[in-house]
Amino acid sequence: MKRYYWLLAAVAGVALATFGAQRASAQQAGVSALWAYYKVVPDAEFYPSGLPGSVTQINPDAFLNFLGAADHDDGTADNIPVGFSFIYNGNTYNSVNVNVNGFVTFGSAHTHDKINFGGSQSAMSSFLFNSVEPNNTIAPFFGDHFYRGATDIGYIPSTIQYTTSQLNGVRTFWLEWKNLNINDKTNPNSVATFMLQIRENPLANDPNTPDKRATFVFEYGPIGSTGNVRTLGASVGADDSVGFTHLNALYASDAAPDSTSLNTSTRTSCWPPVAGTTGPNGQSLAGSYHQDRPAGPRILRAVG
Repeated sequence: MKRYYWLLAAVAGVALATFGAQRASAQQAGVSALWAYYKVVPDAEFYPSGLPGSVTQINPDAFLNFLGAADHDDGTADNIPVGFSFIYNGNTYNSVNVNVNGFVTFGSAHTHDKINFGGSQSAMSSFLFNSVEPNNTIAPFFGDHFYRGATDIGYIPSTIQYTTSQLNGVRTFWLEWKNLNINDKTNPNSVATFMLQIRENPLANDPNTPDKRATFVFEYGPIGSTGNVRTLGASVGADDSVGFTHLNALYASDAAPDSTSLNTSTRTSCWPPVAGTTGPNGQSLAGSYHQDRPAGPRILRAVG
C-alpha cells in the first residue's frame, strides 16, 4: 500500500529578505509567523500495515462537544499523550487534542469548549485558514467527518488510535483515523484511513544544543472499496495559536510562491490530497489511494 505524506519543516535561523503585506501584518501583531518556522515538503512511502508496538484506541465517547457531551460528529478527545515533549511554532507541548474531523490542536486553550462552534463541510474546513477556532492546529485532512460505531448499520466501524514508538533513541507518535466516514454521512462507502506522525528531533536530548522542534508527517492510506468516496472539500495544513498565519500544505513551500502556499481557499479534490487534480463531482474512485501521483501529500518539518 502506497503511503503519501506532507511534511511541515520548522525553519530555524532563516532571515527572510522580503515580506508581503500579510507577513508584515503578522509581525506587527506580535504573532510568530508559521512560515518562519515551517516548510512543506512532498514525499511518498508505503502506508504501514499496522501501527507499531502497543496501540491505544481512543474511546468513541471520549470525543466531546463544547457542552462536554459525547459527540461522534465533531467531538474532541483532549490531552492525548504523545510520549515526549516537542516544539510546535515556538511552544513546547507533550500532548494533543484529537478531533473527529481530521485535525489536532495543541494546548489547553484549544480544547472541546472552543473548537466545535458551528460550520459544516466547506464552511467548517475554512476554519483552518482564518482566526475562527480551532487554532494552533495541524490538519492532515480537516473535513466534515463522522466516527461510525458498531450500531451504525451498513457502515464500517471507525477507529481513532495512537501509539509511540522508538527507533535508535528517537521517538515517533502515531495517530491514525481509521475507516472514518469522510465528508458524506449518507454514503457508507465514503471512508478513508489517514494519519499524523509527530517525529521527535534527533537532537531533542542533545546535551550541548538540544533542539525539540518536531517533524509532522501527514500520511494517507486506503479509501472505500466500492463506488465513490467524497474527497472534495477538506483542508490540509496548519495554523498558529491565534489563526493569524497558516500554511496550505497542498502546496510544497519550495515549489510554490507565497500567494499559493498561504492560499486560503484551495481544498482537497482527490486521494491522496494534492493541489490541482479534480475527481468527478468531487469524488475519488474507490481504492485510488495506491496510484502514484506526481506530488504526494505532505510533511511539515524542522530544518536548519
